[in-house]
Amino acid sequence: MQRSQIMNNKNQYNLLVALFLLLVGSFAVSCTKDDDATTDNTSNLAPISREEAVKIQNSIPGTYKGNVHVYDPSTKKNYYSNSRLDLDSLIIYDDHRIMYSFLTLPRDTYERLHNIDKTGTNDTLPGIFTKRDEKNYLGLEGIRFSSRNQQDSCVYRFEVSRGIVAFIDRGHKTKKNRILRTYFNGYGYYNVKTSKFKIYLLPYNAYVIPYYDTFQTTRIPLTGRYLVYELTKVQ
Repeated sequence: MQRSQIMNNKNQYNLLVALFLLLVGSFAVSCTKDDDATTDNTSNLAPISREEAVKIQNSIPGTYKGNVHVYDPSTKKNYYSNSRLDLDSLIIYDDHRIMYSFLTLPRDTYERLHNIDKTGTNDTLPGIFTKRDEKNYLGLEGIRFSSRNQQDSCVYRFEVSRGIVAFIDRGHKTKKNRILRTYFNGYGYYNVKTSKFKIYLLPYNAYVIPYYDTFQTTRIPLTGRYLVYELTKVQ
């Protein structure tokens, strides 16, 4: 009788421990990555409803700060800016404008993205073009939330409809100017708990346009490199 009671108590204890571990595990799945805005394992993603997407979309307008770097998938290397400019930022508007949001982009990061020093593109830009934009804004036409991470319900994936940036090279001795323009597609992740963005932007078209003759465009080689923004909401 006493032995049976001991066994029952032991079984009850094991059951309580199992229930406790199950409860802890469920909390861990809900929001585990407090300081990481993303996971790139798409197999963990599940589609979300239109209502849920709109709710997240309405919560994100504001100003974000962080950094941008270039990622090369072929070498698995990250290239960071040498710029001394202020922190890179993202502004998302809550009203209707031509562009949904703007990201800051340093000139040296842009050149690293296209590997301009190595591809010979500099040969197409005469040395007189020495007055250059050192910083510009990369506009995003819009983003659309599409799915949620099943292992971390705080993390949502979104698709970028299109991005565009243009740098201007102004002639030092002449009045001739050229525009360096790049178009992007992309995707990213947003953590609703930490208000962190991670955005991947891949160029799909890029060229140089002379101001004086828009028909004499020169293609800028595409390298397969990504712009990667990691940003946190500040207001």
